[in-house]
Amino acid sequence: MHRLSILFLSVLFMFSGNISAADKTAHSTTTKSSLATGKLTGNARTKASKSFQDKYDNRKKLKLRLYSIYKEYAPLIGVKQIGAYLEKKDASCHGVAHALGKVIGEAESDLNTGMQLCGNTCTYACVHGVYKVYFTKLGKNYHTHKPGHDHSAHTPTAAPIKLNKKELRKFAQDVNNACKDSKSVVADFFKGNCAHGVGHAMAKISGNTTNATNYCKEFPSKAMRYYCETGVFMELSGGIKNKLFKNTKLRSEEISLALDYCGSKSNYPSSCLRFLLSRNKSLGQIARFSVLCNLQKPHLRRHCFNAMGFYSRTYLARNPKEFKFSCSLGKTKIDNKACISGAAYMKKDQTRRKDIKVACQYTGTSENTQYCLQQLETFYYKIDNKFLNVIL
Repeated sequence: MHRLSILFLSVLFMFSGNISAADKTAHSTTTKSSLATGKLTGNARTKASKSFQDKYDNRKKLKLRLYSIYKEYAPLIGVKQIGAYLEKKDASCHGVAHALGKVIGEAESDLNTGMQLCGNTCTYACVHGVYKVYFTKLGKNYHTHKPGHDHSAHTPTAAPIKLNKKELRKFAQDVNNACKDSKSVVADFFKGNCAHGVGHAMAKISGNTTNATNYCKEFPSKAMRYYCETGVFMELSGGIKNKLFKNTKLRSEEISLALDYCGSKSNYPSSCLRFLLSRNKSLGQIARFSVLCNLQKPHLRRHCFNAMGFYSRTYLARNPKEFKFSCSLGKTKIDNKACISGAAYMKKDQTRRKDIKVACQYTGTSENTQYCLQQLETFYYKIDNKFLNVIL
């Protein structure tokens, strides 16, 4: 067996073991970590807290990276206080908490501890960051274990990980066991969260979308593969957009290019589409989006309408009476339900939840209203959403 495979699988075995024992150690791992509350007290802590808030609030003006801010202040005031401040500023805050998870993952080698330090901060984005660090270490550590390598020089390799069929089966078994048990580590940590975090890491160490999405195929269910791919495309979205939209000027061009790209690169195109485009801000934009969706073949068309609903969520939350029109533009009933699901199927702590609950009453029929409310209460990252499996 290759040295890479031995290291890769041994770390994964350790990963699954840590998870399954989480219910026994969750409390102790959190309280023992100095990163939880930080080392400062009294006036020094007050001063550091204010300094953190100032840098965080003015980071764009100061040209500061979130990672550098968290890395500086986490040891001083603790990740619990930092997480609380992020959620105070924005209850969703998903986009700003991955970097906090990265800081925690780098500081804490024990996966249990890292996940407990994050808790459900910013709709689990912090935990996603921990997962990303944990799995990415597999690729980096390989270089330091090659024969003759100087272990004092920790230079990571970006070479894609390659496993044979036997090793891949073992890899899949360990990862699936880990994701199955992760609910015992953080309350409400739905299985899809784990798959999403794995997707982030696979994108980081696999070299490209094709390799990363191939690893996602090792999850047994379509839902888990879908969530894994959301991690892949979220991780790679910046580079994809820079290349894909380099010469575009019109939004319709961007949507068309995104449809072509996601239709060819993703097994579940909405997992890709939801990270490449911008929100619909008017009925006109929604209508033009739907025209492009209706040009696609059935599989991609469903995913397109699902993404359209997702990008219409904020508009529909503010204009609930437009829900009926917005999600009635598909060629089939499934297309329209895919749109409703895109708007209503959201994370547990999403800030638009109450507004969309009101908007569900304006979907046009009692059947659609019931379906909309059901999607709203299922919660994103769960894997038991029956309709999700239909559109996938």
